Parts: sequence; C-alpha cells; structure tokens
Amino acid sequence: MEIGYQIFVVLGFIVVLLIALYFIKSNSEKIRSFTRDTGKLIEIKETAKIDVHNRITLVSVSDQNFLLLTSKNGQNVIQKIE
Repeated sequence: MEIGYQIFVVLGFIVVLLIALYFIKSNSEKIRSFTRDTGKLIEIKETAKIDVHNRITLVSVSDQNFLLLTSKNGQNVIQKIE
C-alpha cells in the first residue's frame, strides 16, 4: 500500500472520531435523559429478611405490586397486591 493511502485512512478515521465527539457533546443532555433511572420497569421497593434462607420482597412491575418469597429453592409469587 502507498503511504499516502494510509495517511488518508488515518485522517478519515480521526475526522469520524471528531464528528462523534461533536455529536455526543451537543446532545449530552438528551443522551443523559435516556439513561436516567426514572423509567424503570421493574423496581424492588422493599425487602425483609425472614430467616437465614428466606426473604420477602415487595416488587413493582409496570405499576403493579407483587409480594415475592425468595428462598434457597427459588422465588415464588405469594400475592399480587392491588
């Protein structure tokens, strides 16, 4: 390959990186609003320990609340809370 072609490729790559940097800096507030934790679909509201191996957990999924029992054997839905 010619040295001129290699220089052209490197300069093109640098230009692409500078364009990406400009885009990220100019849209950083929009990007930050997409990554905030306000839009969580599943949220653990509270957890209480029953004994060494069992816990009871209140979970919110799409504005519906569920009470879960977590043990060594897995998780079970105890009740859907209205």
